[in-house]
Amino acid sequence: MRLFIAITLNDSCKTLLQNAQTPFRLNRYRGSFTSYDNFHLTLVFIGECDVKTTQIIENVLTEITAQPFELTLGELGCFTRKSEEVWWVGLKSNSRLLALHKEISQRLKNDNIEFEDHKYIPHLTLVRNYRPAHSDQAIILPRIEPLTIEVNSVSLMKSERLHDELKYTEIMRVELLSP
Repeated sequence: MRLFIAITLNDSCKTLLQNAQTPFRLNRYRGSFTSYDNFHLTLVFIGECDVKTTQIIENVLTEITAQPFELTLGELGCFTRKSEEVWWVGLKSNSRLLALHKEISQRLKNDNIEFEDHKYIPHLTLVRNYRPAHSDQAIILPRIEPLTIEVNSVSLMKSERLHDELKYTEIMRVELLSP
């Protein structure tokens, strides 16, 4: 099973993200757009796991001590890999989000769970492997409204390909502790 730990998003946020994809859809040669149902904020990407490791990860999540908090959408950003781009929406700086990421990462390390451990750049992916149809034509980038999102839980997610489509399924949700 291919797993990651994430914050799921409400419908208002998903709709805003879907609308932000429009300029990219109109001027694309190639690109894989995140579907409405797959929008999320990755906290930790783990990768392939067996049943025993999945149970350990589930136990780790039940030990989280973070309290609910809010996130606010930030600016549009882009990672460039070779000649293709990954466009995303960032988040306003948030110490509680970073502390949650750090807590989960440390607990996974303590239980010897391997995961992608690199600099954490919180973002909501709009489109991967994007290449514009006309590279000489400027794309009019969408303005991102500073929507605020309530974070009350963390989810263990499964990633799989079904009928050649990427599908993310929540397999466990842990509510954050209220003060």
